[in-house]
Amino acid sequence: MAADLAFRDSLALVAGWLRRPVLALAAADASDPLRLDLPPLLGPGQPASITAGALRALAALYLDAELEQTGILIVTEALANARDQLQFIGTDVARRLDAVARARDRWDRARREAMFARLFGIGGGATRDAAAVNSDFLQVFSSLCLALARYEQEDRLAGSPGAAREAQLRYAASAVLFNLAPRQSGITTIAAQEIHQQLQQALEILNDRSLLAQFRAQSVWDLLRILLDGSSADNGRIVRRGQSGVQIFDWLASVMTALAGSATARLVPRGAAVFVSAAQWLEATGFTSLSATPAAAGMGRAFAT
Repeated sequence: MAADLAFRDSLALVAGWLRRPVLALAAADASDPLRLDLPPLLGPGQPASITAGALRALAALYLDAELEQTGILIVTEALANARDQLQFIGTDVARRLDAVARARDRWDRARREAMFARLFGIGGGATRDAAAVNSDFLQVFSSLCLALARYEQEDRLAGSPGAAREAQLRYAASAVLFNLAPRQSGITTIAAQEIHQQLQQALEILNDRSLLAQFRAQSVWDLLRILLDGSSADNGRIVRRGQSGVQIFDWLASVMTALAGSATARLVPRGAAVFVSAAQWLEATGFTSLSATPAAAGMGRAFAT
């Protein structure tokens, strides 16, 4: 899979995963039929207690958690509540806004933020209840990205990663699975479907030409900048971090079987797209010292809506 995706491509990738939620949930439940949140097992000959399908459902929620910070859903909900004051919008977008305002089964901001804090320690909910917040996720995910960057660097300079570097990467990848496995549940699969659907509906609304014209905006990101008083200036970084994070999740789901196999086998082939994704995520997170690596040097295309 290409490491540099357009924004719409990332949304489509995640939507494709979420079309198979029932199978993913069934597999997850089979590993813990009594819903006891059994501790994860991972190592040679030991399967992870989180399935690839469940991990990709969490990847969808991770993207939604990052995009929540752009204000896409918050602005859409505010526009829906103020729809009677929008005088020059088209009939189609007016109906969509009315549907948003009248919906009773939507995930509101408080519920979304609580979910994102519990899973990833991200967003406004991350400071409300320390006991429920996954405060370790960003640390273990950062460690995985750093391990990938160092793996790629040693592979490039020495011709192949050494045994110590291979072990470090396997440990970092396993740590992410250990962190997330106890947090998977039936509700996360449902939330992934429903929140992502809300996000796609919001983007359709904010992309409406009559709505953009109402505020003299040229794009969704321009509209967010106008309505959020310029506080959306960092949206490019947020979107890049979300998209690269999704691709790292996808890679991790693809190597789960290998993680449970031989500890000496090479985990990542030379030139793998995940190296670029890790460099992108680290740069978007603020690890600027890695910007000179070959993987990071390939980053440059802006994400277009």
